[in-house]
Amino acid sequence: MVFPISQKSSSDVYPIIEIGYQKLISSEKKYRTIVNHTSDLIVLQDFNGTVIFVSESIENLLGYQVEEFCSKLFQEFFSDNPINKIWRKEVKTQIDVQKRLKPHLLECITKQGDKIILEANESTVFSQEGQEKQIMGVYRDITERKRLEEQLLESERLRMLSLTKRFRFGEIIGGNRGMQEIYELIETVSQSKATVLILGKSGTGKELVARAIHYQGPLAKGPFIGVSCSVLSENLLESELFGHVKGAFTGAVKDKTGRFELADGGTLFLDEIGDISLNIQTKLLRVLQERQFERVGGEKTIKVDVRILAATNKDLKEAIAAGNFREDLYYRLNVVEISLPTLNERMDDLPLLITIFIEKFNRDTGKKITGLSREARKILSHYQWPGNVRELEHVIEHAFVKCDKPIIQTNHLPKSILEAKTEGIIHTGIKKGLTKDQIEKDILLTTLEDLNWNLILVMQKLNISRPTLWRRMKKYGLTAKNA
Repeated sequence: MVFPISQKSSSDVYPIIEIGYQKLISSEKKYRTIVNHTSDLIVLQDFNGTVIFVSESIENLLGYQVEEFCSKLFQEFFSDNPINKIWRKEVKTQIDVQKRLKPHLLECITKQGDKIILEANESTVFSQEGQEKQIMGVYRDITERKRLEEQLLESERLRMLSLTKRFRFGEIIGGNRGMQEIYELIETVSQSKATVLILGKSGTGKELVARAIHYQGPLAKGPFIGVSCSVLSENLLESELFGHVKGAFTGAVKDKTGRFELADGGTLFLDEIGDISLNIQTKLLRVLQERQFERVGGEKTIKVDVRILAATNKDLKEAIAAGNFREDLYYRLNVVEISLPTLNERMDDLPLLITIFIEKFNRDTGKKITGLSREARKILSHYQWPGNVRELEHVIEHAFVKCDKPIIQTNHLPKSILEAKTEGIIHTGIKKGLTKDQIEKDILLTTLEDLNWNLILVMQKLNISRPTLWRRMKKYGLTAKNA
């Protein structure tokens, strides 16, 4: 670190050399003063981890004397925390391709046995021959900062859990204004036996709405029977809905009770109704009109008292225009219509949904994950979510499989999320199809995150005054905890 200085007497050298000597001495003293009085820990080590030099801050930070620490392996002072595995991996895989290692965290054990978290910033240094010889690192104690961050995350988690009691209807979660209106509609239609058509993209929760209608209404004690109309061929679907008698077709070795009979006195949920053939549509229309049918191959007429709930992710009016769906059946099904928003249309529910899924998978896996890192949340908030809430649930489940820490990081997210193309985002980073308020909120939140919530820089970039900034942050519920 510091080269030895010749002890040659000043009386034996020329005055100009004496001046240089005194400057060198002064420079060395300043250097030692800076190094040994900084609160950060400075360590020089070789590629094996042997400590060559350590600053005097080691005494306050870990409780060791400089002499105790030197000539030992740096990793001898590590805890068994998995985050420490990154250090050796960084040294082995990146030392040859870049001069500065990626910043990372280390957990060390003090001489008293306490654990502290160090933020590590390390670089390779060179010998006089230009060969890489050692690693110079600056390590900052962020134990208290991490503790406060975890407290904030836990506080936010508890706040979100408390909100679920207010913003939950059955198994449906959402505090969005549009979702609240849907809750009111569900509560109203559940008290009748009217047929309901539930519209929504895949993954928006159509079956959850159907179940909520059933279990909130007068038929709650009756059966709830569901059938997916898109996964069965026409013949199989007919048998599944109406049943068949023995010998009706090859393979019909005994009588089969259909879903309509099974749902008698309760609710039949027809999922993906837009995928059924015109032949089945005709037979279904008769059941809706007369509440009776015959099994496939049978002659006996069976009467049922069944409430019908149907759902589809297709535009049935377009299907009618194309001749693929009966208009009279459409109006029979569409006595009451409930249209579910996509996740992109209620992104203000994203933190709430994430919290719910984290709690669910904590229970399922026994893990104790408390939340997502800021960068991970930012990635999810700008993703397009073609699979809607179901896709979000799968993303969090995927992260649980990979995550062995309290906080989900970006590398725990699926590759498809990290590499997703921003086809639905315009150049400003704002999604298309948003309202003026949603665009303003997205611009403000993106700017706050990009500038690390430095309000002065945000005001300068957006060219607005402090009162205006605070007013808009209050309007959209944006505080530092959103970061």
